[in-house]
Amino acid sequence: MAKEVLQKSKRLELKKLAEAVLNTQEQAINQMKQERTAWYPKAPRTFVAWYVLLGHSMTLSEDPIKTMQMDMDLGTADTNFDKRFIDSMIPHHEGAVVMENDAL
Repeated sequence: MAKEVLQKSKRLELKKLAEAVLNTQEQAINQMKQERTAWYPKAPRTFVAWYVLLGHSMTLSEDPIKTMQMDMDLGTADTNFDKRFIDSMIPHHEGAVVMENDAL
């Protein structure tokens, strides 16, 4: 979605934020992939998540992965585009903070 901001937003501040997100997230993702490979060399390439309500782990399908990646179309570059982006990013990053706290 940050890439979409670079194309559709007219706000310089939001474009700068999107560039920062893209740069830092890409670095973090690459680091985690390297660590996962180093720490779990025999692990399958599929991703697994813990489902609290079910009390066990499950392999993630394509849909939840895409949702977490926020790989969706935010619509046209109209006057509400920037708000749609921000409204999507806040809960996405709040969820990341929860996951980070769980890891600690």
